[in-house]
Amino acid sequence: LALRKEVEEREHRHVKEMRGMTLMIEWLRARLKREEDFRAVAAHGKAYMQLRIDLFEAWYVASLH
Repeated sequence: LALRKEVEEREHRHVKEMRGMTLMIEWLRARLKREEDFRAVAAHGKAYMQLRIDLFEAWYVASLH
């Protein structure tokens, strides 16, 4: 009887631990996705600003001649 109760308690604790691990994995995946999205947006913004700088530089050099 005591052994059965201990086994049930361990199984219950295991289920709760697995649920917690699952939630942590989901949270980490969401965090990674947000970071990937942030980096993609930052890279796009950097490329856009570099294009604007290049266009301004080309316009400036052309206006000097």
